Amino acid sequence: MLLPTADVHASAYWVDFFGALTREDQQQLAEVLAQWRHLWDARLVASWGTMLQFQVGRRPTPGDDAWAAAGQLKALAPNLELSRWEVAVALPAGDAWFVHNRP
Repeated sequence: MLLPTADVHASAYWVDFFGALTREDQQQLAEVLAQWRHLWDARLVASWGTMLQFQVGRRPTPGDDAWAAAGQLKALAPNLELSRWEVAVALPAGDAWFVHNRP
């Protein structure tokens, strides 16, 4: 899907994501997208309705950075079966992040 905007913040209003159905959810997603872009150079590369895929240019460092990112990812993906600490351990090791939120 190609978004009709280069503005990371605005892209949250264009994607069809189950985790952001209301305007308030879209606003929260927009804030996370902007923050992830600034901190991790995370770029939204795909959306499949219940899943978002990000390509990450700067991985969070283990510790506080990874813990904070894991908390945000878990908030966007409440169905994720991994605990927050497991996500925090995995995030610094990968360049692709997948956020799933299913009904």
